[in-house]
Amino acid sequence: MKKTYIDERGWQYAVRPGLGHDVFKAFYRKPGKSWHAVRVLAWFASEQEAEADLARWAAKKGMRCMEG
Repeated sequence: MKKTYIDERGWQYAVRPGLGHDVFKAFYRKPGKSWHAVRVLAWFASEQEAEADLARWAAKKGMRCMEG
């Protein structure tokens, strides 16, 4: 299941597809704004790999997890 993470500022983070076929990455958005790629995280060929990468990064940063 897709998860959304939230940091202390209220910014949300989630995995989204990129342009093209089978490319996924973590994206963020500020409250009321549009999604942008998290530059420090990589692109992945599978959504599951991108979800695992985001989960590791979010845990390291102390983010709260919400169901997506």
